[in-house]
Amino acid sequence: MAPPTLQGAPAPVVPIGAGRAGTTPPALGADSRKHLRVVRSVRERRRRAGVLTTVIVTLVFAALFALAAMQAVLVQGQLRLDALNRDVETRLATVDRLELEVSTLEAPDRLAEEARRLGMVEPPEIAFLEASRSAPPTSAAPTGAAPTPPEADPGEAAGPEGPAVPT
Repeated sequence: MAPPTLQGAPAPVVPIGAGRAGTTPPALGADSRKHLRVVRSVRERRRRAGVLTTVIVTLVFAALFALAAMQAVLVQGQLRLDALNRDVETRLATVDRLELEVSTLEAPDRLAEEARRLGMVEPPEIAFLEASRSAPPTSAAPTGAAPTPPEADPGEAAGPEGPAVPT
């Protein structure tokens, strides 16, 4: 006789050797097997764990390689940017130096000194001429022709060395 169960119904009798390889399991109802599952062998579990570990390590390596490549690109870009900044600074310094040189060369005192060095003399009298804005000039020179200079009084052309004498 079968031992009684908690609910009073007899438990099924399982023959010796049932559930082993080559034997058929006893017939049970579908509801009584829902909580059961097939247990895989240790070898198969280790193999699956090895494959999973290999995949994870490969993904981590690929991610690190991609990060290293992006870092190299960033470093190259930064080096180029630094070189361009140095070039801009050099050119700005050159512009500043050239602007200072132009201002020095355009200074009125320097121009007067250079004119004296070339043999020019200061006029005895400085006269300013004002043009009439209301009336246009009455006679205009033809296009392309050089205007005729006004006749100068020989006494006015005399400088500190005396009157200008043609040679």
